[in-house]
Amino acid sequence: PLIMDQGPAYIDLNNQITVYTATNSSPKVAYAIFSPNEDHVHDNLAGMCQGDAYVNRWAALVDTRRVGTKYKGKVHLIDIPRGINGSYYSWSTVIQRKYTVILEAWHNVAFQICPQLDSGMIYATINGIIAFRNPYGYLPAELYGFLPFEGARMVAFFLFGAAFTFLYLRHRESALALHHAIMIVVFIATIEATVWFVAYHQINRDGEPYCCPFPDTVVGALVLQVFRQTFSRTLLLVVSLGYGIVRPKLMPTEWIAVTVVTILYFITACISSVAEIILVHDVHGNAPKSVFMYQTPALMMDIIFLSWIYLALSSTIRILTEFQQTVKLQMYNQLAVTIGVFVMLYGVVAGLILLDDMDVLDWPWQWMWVQQVLWEVLNFAILGCVCIVCRPSEHSQMLSYVSQLPQFDPDEEDEDGHIRAGPDSMDEEEETHGRSMTGMGGGEREKERERERGTALDISMRGDEENGDSFLTLPDAEEGLEMQNM
Repeated sequence: PLIMDQGPAYIDLNNQITVYTATNSSPKVAYAIFSPNEDHVHDNLAGMCQGDAYVNRWAALVDTRRVGTKYKGKVHLIDIPRGINGSYYSWSTVIQRKYTVILEAWHNVAFQICPQLDSGMIYATINGIIAFRNPYGYLPAELYGFLPFEGARMVAFFLFGAAFTFLYLRHRESALALHHAIMIVVFIATIEATVWFVAYHQINRDGEPYCCPFPDTVVGALVLQVFRQTFSRTLLLVVSLGYGIVRPKLMPTEWIAVTVVTILYFITACISSVAEIILVHDVHGNAPKSVFMYQTPALMMDIIFLSWIYLALSSTIRILTEFQQTVKLQMYNQLAVTIGVFVMLYGVVAGLILLDDMDVLDWPWQWMWVQQVLWEVLNFAILGCVCIVCRPSEHSQMLSYVSQLPQFDPDEEDEDGHIRAGPDSMDEEEETHGRSMTGMGGGEREKERERERGTALDISMRGDEENGDSFLTLPDAEEGLEMQNM
């Protein structure tokens, strides 16, 4: 990317190779720098010892050389797993080469021992550094987009978190437990993006391998990423169940189910993340070409989460519609639209990645990082929507604990002369959420309504200037609440 400092691109070899032979004959060491086709990035280069490595038609810009070795003396080797136990001749050579990269493509470095016919070469070791430097630094070209992206994501989460924190502090008297959960998720996401940015910056600056073993910053970023993914899904689920907006608490059975699903997703997400990094960076010829098998459990848990969120959101919207809670309904409709767009884009991205794994779609390796970026963009959008819909305000406590009054008399006749049947009390709405009505029969209820119609009421109304909606607020009366017709 042009926003990074540009410089020379090269491959720097500085290695010492030691060969152990059964006879006193000097072997040679061949090495090659070449650019393979995308389908042959893990294939061995033939003809290196014969000086005819150019026969590999899938390799371009082949630069191969052979060097001799010097005798270092006789040593005794013991390596039980390899079946080595005896005295052998030691030969050594140092390879130093700086190759200037002239082609934007995948590059490999290969070494091969070329023993004499009677040398009986049995063992070889290599020590040193092979450095691949791109114009902007040491970060692999297939990962270069993550550095500016994580920087932008870090700034975006910081600004979003600062705005949410400002609203929280401004209306902390009416803050809910839901707001605390949102702040925790946003805080984890901000720290995660920051750690990822630091990890990519250090790799790009110092050349420390991305894998394996993992650098400490990468391990920390992976752990925070899994926590953020898990908590974000859990947060969206409890909001869809109505927690903090439609009802102040969930039932114990709901909390148990949410906890079980959260733990299962956390385990499968850990397996998916670790497998993706390890297998993608495995350069062995027998390495799996796809990590889809390891990602399937996490994908199934994502489907379970999305299905439950959809069912919970549909149920909450139906209840709010039935009880004419127009303000809350508007909030949940906005959330439903955002989730709908998210699911559609989620399916599109998953389909593109699946087509790429099946070799149906040819996704350029230069843009392979975009696949992961798309997930992060979608996650940021859905988390941002939850923050906006559930943002702290002076009415937060009222929205959670008090119901909106209907805008018509529930006993009023409609145009056809029928009695309108609608909810007319907070008790009936609570019954819909699983609370039972006790202590009042049908006749007693009618008497109670007649008494309420003629009794003064000590409840104040707060109107919405835009749509005329009204809410119940807590009274100042000391002797209890009585209902009156509005």
